[in-house]
Amino acid sequence: MWTIAELKQNAKTVLKRTYWLSFAVLLVAGIVIGIGDLITSVIEIATQIGIFIPERLGLCASVFSFVVNVFIVGPVVIGKCRFFIRVREYDTDFSVLFSGFNGKEYWNNIRAMILKSVYIMAWSLLFLIPGIVKSYEYYFVSYILAENPDISVHRAFEISKQMTKGYKMRIFLLELSFVGWYLLGALCLGVGVLFVNPYLTATLAELYTAQRAYVLSKGIVGEDELCGVGNYL
Repeated sequence: MWTIAELKQNAKTVLKRTYWLSFAVLLVAGIVIGIGDLITSVIEIATQIGIFIPERLGLCASVFSFVVNVFIVGPVVIGKCRFFIRVREYDTDFSVLFSGFNGKEYWNNIRAMILKSVYIMAWSLLFLIPGIVKSYEYYFVSYILAENPDISVHRAFEISKQMTKGYKMRIFLLELSFVGWYLLGALCLGVGVLFVNPYLTATLAELYTAQRAYVLSKGIVGEDELCGVGNYL
């Protein structure tokens, strides 16, 4: 059974040789993921403080945000996961970030990430706690799709559920252990947060690897389903 200290130490070992490449991947991923909502937020703030915004411009911003969130964010998130679980053992390059846009995998990725958001939102509308629980239950969906792009969306959700069963609180505590780092980063005009992100993301890749080994050892999942990201790439 893994410990938080072990996962973090493994992440530090990986980052000793990959830190700046990992930093660049996360920086670009963050820009792509956030740009749609950022533009919409800027227009909303401008409107609230009395700056005139043409209706057509506001509509274009909303459409742009929708397109980015639906057709771009999901594949980028999965490409980011693929980069981090691959770079643990293999030399890789920046282009892996955009590998989620490849061929038939693209539509599978979009469908999976939309369903994940819908499921979590639906449970959250009932009560806050069920929504939080479901967000942890589906924690590894993007990693599973990153490892095996041919797996069905339904099966990815099933495997993630098994991987997080009995571990949700431990995953939460792992995330909580980074609060100090992010507070420290925020004190540095917020820029420091960017330098903490590779540490957290690399640690989560270690977490996925540990839980992957767990479900394989228990026979819950076969090696034909979690076939290894290195084999795919």
